[in-house]
Amino acid sequence: MQKKAQIKIQEMAFVLVAIFIVFGLIILIFFRFQTGAWSQAAEEVRERRTISLLDKVSSMPELNCGSSLTKKSSCIDETKLQYMCGEFSAKYKKTWKNVLKIEVERLYPKDQTLKNIYTIYEDAKFGEEDISYSSYSNIISLCKYTAGGYECDIARLAIYMEDVEK
Repeated sequence: MQKKAQIKIQEMAFVLVAIFIVFGLIILIFFRFQTGAWSQAAEEVRERRTISLLDKVSSMPELNCGSSLTKKSSCIDETKLQYMCGEFSAKYKKTWKNVLKIEVERLYPKDQTLKNIYTIYEDAKFGEEDISYSSYSNIISLCKYTAGGYECDIARLAIYMEDVEK
């Protein structure tokens, strides 16, 4: 009788261990899928922030056409841009986290006498081979103030963001 009771207790112990192992595997599988969903959601949030950063850069008072009263949307003043491309942009390093490069490229008309690519900001890591990045861009007006008002060209504002490690 005692042997039967011991065997029953052993069977119950093995069943409990098996149940814990099965539940453990189910929990591991659940968290595996859940972390994948979390990383995908984080990537979507990062992409939305980058797209909003495109709008913020083009509407910065330091770059925007006109005065604070006559702002034009998606318009960058070329004279202000030339100034911003100097050492001045390094002061924005804390503002542009995970940004590797911000540039404005004149698309139309391309002219050999004019500068066609302006680099507003470039991180030292941008040229390295082991850095992966994504680029986001927006079409803007690149305008220069003359005696007759603003003369505008078509340009592309591009932001290169460092990819998050997966």
